[in-house]
Amino acid sequence: MSPTVTLQPFESSHLEVLAVWLGQPHVARWFPDPDANLAWAKNPPASGSQAIITWGATAIGYVRWQRADRGTLDALGLPEIPTNSVDVDILLGSEESVGKGLGPSALGVLADRIRQDTSIPLMGLTTSIENTRAHRAFEKAGFRIARQYDPNGLGQCHLMLRDLRAERASDSRNVPADVVTFFDDFVEAFTSFNGARVAARYLVPGVALRGDGSIHCLQSRAEIDRFFQAAVESYYRDGCRGIRFRDLEAVPMGSRSILGTVTWELLRDDGSVLRHWRQSYNLARVGTGWQILASTYHTA
Repeated sequence: MSPTVTLQPFESSHLEVLAVWLGQPHVARWFPDPDANLAWAKNPPASGSQAIITWGATAIGYVRWQRADRGTLDALGLPEIPTNSVDVDILLGSEESVGKGLGPSALGVLADRIRQDTSIPLMGLTTSIENTRAHRAFEKAGFRIARQYDPNGLGQCHLMLRDLRAERASDSRNVPADVVTFFDDFVEAFTSFNGARVAARYLVPGVALRGDGSIHCLQSRAEIDRFFQAAVESYYRDGCRGIRFRDLEAVPMGSRSILGTVTWELLRDDGSVLRHWRQSYNLARVGTGWQILASTYHTA
């Protein structure tokens, strides 16, 4: 049986081997600041994670990933990339490990893990336009070149993306792809903590059954905006910094409406779950998209 590529937790004891790998010529050309990379590994940011890549029992490389916030993306000139997309860096420490499909396999393992978090829309890799070997490897792992840009003066690079939203849509059974996309877009709107962006998903008039059993009949766009602004501000005060959904179910109700039900999970800054609940949405097709006519919080 051939060895399996896995991702193992990064420990402080791995810093020494990472320092060696960063000094290898085939790595150093693309990771020109080893001190900064070691400092990141020693004390990663709250939005970052890392792992050692193993092939069987042998450590062969390193991968790290980090959620990108709106300010960082805009500063890099990437306004089209959604908030909470994940930026990935990967290296194989020994040149003998390169060209055997181990890097793409490690990225596949990571993608399977990240795809479970529905608050993450995209995975991205930034690589020099000259690093053609990496381009081929990343394409094998499902990434595609979106465009070129110059990140922080590092020269022209390819931005390579893997669309997790589309993958979740194709993975979902008996759930139309545009319904999955609707909830992915809802997540992006919610994480802006802008009530008007959330409210834009609702029809006027609309109805909401809240968790406390209260029923709200929302009669105007301004009223819906205020309602959801108060809601997202309350969640934020409670420590919410993100949201994701799981266990999406969809029941068609004719050709122009559908009942979509999800479990919502509010996330703290470190990604842990603050609270969760089940909620259903009466979706009506408006034009080519969906909007919410009524929402029902599942009370005990």
